[in-house]
Amino acid sequence: MFELLNRDRSNPAYTAETGGQAAPLRWSAGLAAVARAHSEEMLKAGYFGHVDREGRSPGTRVKAAGIPWQTVGENIAGYGSVAGANAAFMREPAHEENHRAIILSRKYTEVGVGIVKAPDGSYYITEDFVGTPAESQTARTR
Repeated sequence: MFELLNRDRSNPAYTAETGGQAAPLRWSAGLAAVARAHSEEMLKAGYFGHVDREGRSPGTRVKAAGIPWQTVGENIAGYGSVAGANAAFMREPAHEENHRAIILSRKYTEVGVGIVKAPDGSYYITEDFVGTPAESQTARTR
């Protein structure tokens, strides 16, 4: 999924949406842990939504994990395949607030993906995106 996200961000077909300026996302193990926990909870608790059973939003879950952010976004999918879920996201209308817009947004710099396979063979997929404060990015590259 990580590779697919970055392929979409660099695809010339989406230049009108990215302005050609959607840099590749950096992988975040911390965000992946948050995303996987959310996918696992949705499967175990039998629900599908961005707000968890404790009433926590994606931003609240990311903050609780100690990950700094200026902007946060989340995509969730229940799908038969990872590639199929990504393709469905990218078939959504351009220039609207949707999964596709989150994937292509220039404001996000990092991503973590959590994928859990359900007993029926389908997948619960959570993608957590953040745009991090500049001082946090500098500290991580030192």
